[in-house]
Amino acid sequence: MNSQVNGWGSIYRGRREIEGWSDRELIGAKARFSLISSNESTDQASMQVDVGGNGFNGSSRFSFDPENGLIREMRITAD
Repeated sequence: MNSQVNGWGSIYRGRREIEGWSDRELIGAKARFSLISSNESTDQASMQVDVGGNGFNGSSRFSFDPENGLIREMRITAD
């Protein structure tokens, strides 16, 4: 399975692209998350968070689509 991140419409596929994105946008930006709410069903999980750090700051929804016990896609959107 080739996992992907869809961050506000920009797609990153596979380990190398996702690591590059994380190095810039999450770990590299020292992102911090404060959980506002979360939802889970049999085919998707999501959480609304306040994001802080040295990059984007504000509210985002993270949605996770699983496949065979792994995350197939993580989407980050405004709502």
